[in-house]
Amino acid sequence: MKIIHNQDLDLNLLYTLEILLEEKSVSKAASRLALSQSAVSHSLKKLRHYFSDPLLVRTRYGMVPTPAAKSLQGDLHIVIENIHGLFHNSQFDPASAQGTIRIAATDYGSSVILPPLLGRISKSAPNIKIDCVPLSRHMSRELQNGTIDIAFGGYRPFSGAQHEVLFYDRYVGVTRANHPVFEEKITKKRLLKWKHILIKVPIGTARKDKLYKILGQSLANDFYLKIPYHMIASLSLENCDMVLIMPEKGAQLITSMANVTIFELPVEFEKHPYLQSWHIRNHNDRMHQWFRSQVKEVCASL
Repeated sequence: MKIIHNQDLDLNLLYTLEILLEEKSVSKAASRLALSQSAVSHSLKKLRHYFSDPLLVRTRYGMVPTPAAKSLQGDLHIVIENIHGLFHNSQFDPASAQGTIRIAATDYGSSVILPPLLGRISKSAPNIKIDCVPLSRHMSRELQNGTIDIAFGGYRPFSGAQHEVLFYDRYVGVTRANHPVFEEKITKKRLLKWKHILIKVPIGTARKDKLYKILGQSLANDFYLKIPYHMIASLSLENCDMVLIMPEKGAQLITSMANVTIFELPVEFEKHPYLQSWHIRNHNDRMHQWFRSQVKEVCASL
């Protein structure tokens, strides 16, 4: 692909291209941009000329990005965000600010943090939206290419990321109230007698693996139920005799929703930090800074 031509490229065209690559449809892009289809088609024609590439080609399955367009997509988002920052970072007023913060988190992190966070920012910044997606093993790459802005999790930060500790959590046991496990002192042997639910998250499993090894079990062993959702697993406990080991703050939330009981594990195990992480390029962005501070303050009161 040739270097972009130097003649006057309207920066709005870059935003149009971003939306086209997301929607893979001229009509859908036009709807999002509040433009006519002919206007968007005309913009696509200009973009094809500037980049000397078709960018999107029509197939029997719809419009498909070319390899060159796919390679542009991550950098395109970064460029647009940086241009936006040039004009808006000099002053930031939450009440009038507009934008979207993209968060990656497990259902545990989103359940614990988002409810009180939304209560706060919906009043102080009514035009800032939150787009929350599942935390994935590609989180590092997604932060780097701008697909997500912030990630919540108990993992170790990676190279190129900034992070801060939101709170410390610890593992506890959860099961239904009046479970037979409470009839005697809970030992490792008695705890492993019962069927367990394993929460399968995409990253950061080393800590839980270490805990189960101390208890006398490995994550490689068979569990009665393996599921990626803390909340569904917890709510299922009141109808069976299974046991779940999960972080305490999430377990406390569940006790207000279901007839379950928290109990101490029969082993000593250290508390672990729960973090918010972001790419270094967003470190000084005013809206990003403000949003991170809101998360930090909410978590301080958990």
